[in-house]
Amino acid sequence: MRLNYNCMREIKFRGWDEPSRKMYYMNDGQSLADFFGHHPESTSIPMQYTGLKDKNGKEIYEGDIVNHYEKQWSSKHWKKDNIRPIGKVIWNTTEHRWAIEYPTFSPLLNAYGETLMVEVIGNIYENP
Repeated sequence: MRLNYNCMREIKFRGWDEPSRKMYYMNDGQSLADFFGHHPESTSIPMQYTGLKDKNGKEIYEGDIVNHYEKQWSSKHWKKDNIRPIGKVIWNTTEHRWAIEYPTFSPLLNAYGETLMVEVIGNIYENP
């Protein structure tokens, strides 16, 4: 089944507050103005929820650091999972989609609209 996640994606954000060195997550029903503050001098750095979850069911946000697992095919069966290099989740402005940034970009969704086998292992602020 092919799923167009863009039409069903939940719009959520989290914010990194540099002075307190803490990550804050939006509450259900909270507006963006309430979450990020009403003043332009707000110190929170916004990161958008991709609408996708990793292999453990954890929400994937912009700025997350992920391991990417790939199944290797042999003519008789699937081989053991192989871990690709660690990368960070970004919005690829060239291709207009979420991607994993390694030395090159890898889309976060495959051709069938399915999330790649990834595992969130941190984020760029708490685990630089």
